[in-house]
Amino acid sequence: MDIALIKLIKTPCIQEYRWHGDKLFIWVADYDWTNFKEILKKLCSFDDGGIPARIQEDCIYIDLGDTEIMDDYFEELKVAFPED
Repeated sequence: MDIALIKLIKTPCIQEYRWHGDKLFIWVADYDWTNFKEILKKLCSFDDGGIPARIQEDCIYIDLGDTEIMDDYFEELKVAFPED
């Protein structure tokens, strides 16, 4: 497994996550954004327009659904972030 993926899975930056079908949504505290972005940059490229996200009051909501992370690591993410 890719070291960057392990860091993403184990990071305390992810405060919450939810699956909606085959899409993974995560919430990252705004004060953790810089650290989280460094992890994320090792897994995907921001050159193609970035990743859909919304800035909320105290966190950043990120839709990983249509990213190369989901394409490359779907099975690993399903195990690491189990559905309720």
